[in-house]
Amino acid sequence: MKMLLPKDIEYCIEIMSGAMSPPKIPKGRHTGIGMYIKLARYDVNFVNNVSSYIQRGLGMTSRQRELAVKLTAKYRKQFRNIGVDVSLITKTPEFRTNVRTVDRSKRFDCEDELIYLYFPYNQDMIKEVNTMLRENILIHNADSNWDQEEKRWQINNTEGNFITLYNWAKENTFDFSNPSIEYFNKLDKIIQNKTDYEIRATIKDDNSLQIHNAPKELEEYWNENIKQKTLIEQIKSCGLLAIDLDNSVLIKYNFNKLQKDILTNDYLSVKESISDVIVTCLDLGFEKIAVGLSSHSVGNVEEVTKFIEWYRSKHGNVDEVMINSKNNVFTSLKVSQDPTEKTRLIITDRMSRLQNKHWNFKADVTIGQGLYNKRNIFQSSKVIDVTPSAPNEEWTIDSDELF
Repeated sequence: MKMLLPKDIEYCIEIMSGAMSPPKIPKGRHTGIGMYIKLARYDVNFVNNVSSYIQRGLGMTSRQRELAVKLTAKYRKQFRNIGVDVSLITKTPEFRTNVRTVDRSKRFDCEDELIYLYFPYNQDMIKEVNTMLRENILIHNADSNWDQEEKRWQINNTEGNFITLYNWAKENTFDFSNPSIEYFNKLDKIIQNKTDYEIRATIKDDNSLQIHNAPKELEEYWNENIKQKTLIEQIKSCGLLAIDLDNSVLIKYNFNKLQKDILTNDYLSVKESISDVIVTCLDLGFEKIAVGLSSHSVGNVEEVTKFIEWYRSKHGNVDEVMINSKNNVFTSLKVSQDPTEKTRLIITDRMSRLQNKHWNFKADVTIGQGLYNKRNIFQSSKVIDVTPSAPNEEWTIDSDELF
């Protein structure tokens, strides 16, 4: 049989993808990817993708051309079996379509509402951007996404997002537009002199705080709704209103490290035990506390059991505590399984129960062990992630110090 000499590499790709029939069809073979040429698993995606470009009249990039020629030569024996001689076309490659150019530059640009990231396909960089969005490192809404037409990432332009992405882009050797450089320098000046700009609270007297650099609306809200509250309530309100607490406040009132971390962060991860965190939150005066943990963990069961025993011994009852679990491991503790008007602390292994409208329990603090991330707050304004405990660990609380 006379062998067919391909006129171009695109023909060979079409044969490999099954988009075109060869001169000689092997018995038992049918049209489809890899049906005429048995491709290695790691070659299938490339052949399929390039074939789709060809069908749309698009050319290959210079790198794709190079790989297409190598693959054609790699399967030369199989090509001969279907009546195609690729020896000449792989030595002096010819192409049906023009080479397709790809912008391989990495650029950072911005406008009032959006930040723009331009970069060629890179799995690691794409993963990093997606992680920042998924874990709420970047504040975003539906406008933050990959723009297929413009071939760029667009992210909401907030000050925090800008600084985060600018530093990330700098680490990845991006080029920056003049407006983005000017805006970064403006923000960096504020960061370097943040005490002149940040909204913060300092000690006014023994019973109140003084806020600084607050916009008019926040200052009016503070005076109308927070100013008359107790000092500890004012301190807690700072965290909810994104007002930084001056170190002088934390030092004067002798807060320990865990208390400082809880007061100054909306989301934090700690190594202390769940018991220590619960007691600290109770001591700080949080009214509604939700705890989510696995009831299948021996360590968790032991810790909750000891905590309830301590709480009952300290207060004489557990009227303010509720435990709701899938199994009956906590039944012997004789704690209510449904919330009441008195309920201050809920311990559950089903965090979704907090959204039960019949419970009517809106947590000020949610404590758990990796049951959620920052997006999954279950109506709480503060989230504390705790390292799971191991069974038979020593468990102590200095009740005289904390209460």
